[in-house]
Amino acid sequence: MKIKNCKLKIESGLATLPTIIILSLVIVAIGTSMMTSGFIESLMSKAIIETQEAFYLADSGINDALLKIAQKKDTSKSWGLPTSGISEISVSGDATTRVIESTGIISGKQKKIKTTVTLDENGKITDTAWEEVTQ
Repeated sequence: MKIKNCKLKIESGLATLPTIIILSLVIVAIGTSMMTSGFIESLMSKAIIETQEAFYLADSGINDALLKIAQKKDTSKSWGLPTSGISEISVSGDATTRVIESTGIISGKQKKIKTTVTLDENGKITDTAWEEVTQ
């Protein structure tokens, strides 16, 4: 009788081995998918942050142009801002109406802003139109 019981215990132990292997594979698959999902999320967040930085860089270019116009500095040539990205600013128009275009580029992400301002005889600057230019 003891021999039969031993044989029965060995057979029941063999059934748990495939179960443990299958559960281990499922756990590894879940872990791998969670790591992949986290990696993709971090790439997407980085892209969003870079796009926002490019927008803020373009907006800073608009503010720099407004400051130059208010100080009556030369805005006839395009210029840029010294930053970690690329900033391109240009101003066109006449003595009373100016169109400012500013582009911010960071890590290949690009945003462009265009604004139109009017100047009165007292030097007051009024923003009449503002838009983010889509490319």
